[in-house]
Amino acid sequence: MRVAAATCLLLLLAGCGGSEEPTAKPASPTPSETAKPPSLKLSETEQVVRTLWQAVERGDCDAVKQVVVTPSAIDCAQLNEAAGMFVAEGIDLEKARYEDGEMAGDSATVTITWNDTLPKESMDVQRVDGTWLVVFDSSP
Repeated sequence: MRVAAATCLLLLLAGCGGSEEPTAKPASPTPSETAKPPSLKLSETEQVVRTLWQAVERGDCDAVKQVVVTPSAIDCAQLNEAAGMFVAEGIDLEKARYEDGEMAGDSATVTITWNDTLPKESMDVQRVDGTWLVVFDSSP
């Protein structure tokens, strides 16, 4: 299974749910989610994407729902089945790099470099009520 499937995973996690009001401000990340060298301090947009993928890796449906624009579209059963997929693919999420891309008002793009051998991927984020959330179906 290719890691590009990781971004497709969120499409699979999305059920047929309709639109829903965005969730409240996400919970603060745990120390393990923010621990990294000081030279790599993440922006708010980069951090929300990182938090999303770490929650996916843990199979933590509640945490995923806190950082996406449409939490009702997340299928927790499929998310639980996907837990551990990065480790299984040999990807160390602690070493993945996140970089802000284009920003236009309340929308932005974050580019993810999983490692030196895989292609970069991008995700869209959107500011909702002052909080950046991931547009989970924004991946190609």
